[in-house]
Amino acid sequence: SHTHPAKKKDYKYLPADPEYSLKDEMWRLMLGSRSLSSRSPLHQPAGKPLRSYNYDIDLNGRVYLSEVRSRNFTNCYRDVTFLNILFKKLRKNQVESDSRDDQSIDPEEIRLSQENFKNGFRWVSKCQGEINYIRSSSTPIVYKTLDCSSNELMYGGSLKRTFEPSRLKIDRSTGWLFHPSPSEKNNGRYSLLSSSILFDSLQDSIDLEAGWIKWEQDKFPILPLDSDDLR
Repeated sequence: SHTHPAKKKDYKYLPADPEYSLKDEMWRLMLGSRSLSSRSPLHQPAGKPLRSYNYDIDLNGRVYLSEVRSRNFTNCYRDVTFLNILFKKLRKNQVESDSRDDQSIDPEEIRLSQENFKNGFRWVSKCQGEINYIRSSSTPIVYKTLDCSSNELMYGGSLKRTFEPSRLKIDRSTGWLFHPSPSEKNNGRYSLLSSSILFDSLQDSIDLEAGWIKWEQDKFPILPLDSDDLR
């Protein structure tokens, strides 16, 4: 059967997501230009200040400081180690429900997490005494590339997950494709496939109008995305 070429979608930059953290020395080496206005000090019971940062993640999986308005490849974060740590520690921002009765949690951390959640920062990544709040244009995890030879999706800096074509889903309102997340508990059920994967790796294998993908001699239906899939 004839495969209809996928129509290219306009993946615009939308308000994105915040979140990050790493050792102080690594921050100084990699992120010396990061503005102090993007962080607010918290005071832990131990007395050591806890810093927080806000980040946005766009539809291509690029990470920016939330205060950056003009966004492109030149001013997103590209350090592989930093990105891997950020995404490995990615969790849902649910400190309110998790810590009401936990006396070890700083009340100021709870307040800040609640405030950020109201502003769309639904994800956090904690590391080395820092809390990174993240807001995403779609999902916090965005698969950037697909290695067809190894059957692996890449996200973050160099993190990988096995590609499962039989589990692809599509948002009919946008035409965007989604794949199961690395961790449903930490990242939600499904994560976005970048437009580059669709047009660079899947264009000859997929028929979005008919709703199927052919992969390694097998043909799989592409099911519609459910409302709970992105929670």
